[in-house]
Amino acid sequence: MELLLRFPDVWEVFSIQTKRLHRSTAYVVIAITILLSILLVVFFTKPSQQSQLMPLQTHPTEPEQQDEPQESLYLIVEIKGAIKQPGVYELPNGSRLVDLIVKAGGLLAESDNKQINQAALLSDAESIYVPVIGETLAVNEEEEKLVELNTAELAELQTLPGIGPAKAQAILVFREQTPFTSIEELSLVDGIGDKTLERLRPLVYVK
Repeated sequence: MELLLRFPDVWEVFSIQTKRLHRSTAYVVIAITILLSILLVVFFTKPSQQSQLMPLQTHPTEPEQQDEPQESLYLIVEIKGAIKQPGVYELPNGSRLVDLIVKAGGLLAESDNKQINQAALLSDAESIYVPVIGETLAVNEEEEKLVELNTAELAELQTLPGIGPAKAQAILVFREQTPFTSIEELSLVDGIGDKTLERLRPLVYVK
């Protein structure tokens, strides 16, 4: 009888404990759900961040653009006339006429080597004619036209071998400050070395 009288109290205690258990279980479920959501966000976000960073790591910094392209390592020149093997030859940049003559088999016995300068530096696409004794070289006005260093315009200077826009502009700047008094002063211009000077020597003059 006493147990029956206490049954409502026991049932109330049981109900409270059950509600607490359900509430704890709900908290655990909510906590697990939040944790899984965070893991999913991190998992799917990290690759996208890496993919955004990859181009920065895989593309190196582009080198600074040079003012002028580097000179070719080889020259293509032609030799004809009193030569044993006339034709077109490839020689290293900086070669002289004597190197071309050797590569072409040498001069013929009737060649007049007094009319050619075997020490002259060769330029790309140049054509050399070796005359025979008693033959006078025909003067090609276009090839023989010399450039005056103190009066030549920018475009005219660029017709010289090895002189591009930058070097031509450097010549103009130099002569504006100090007019040329000799061809040798070209070596004082930025970008013009001894080899370029030797190549230009027979093509320019100073008043």
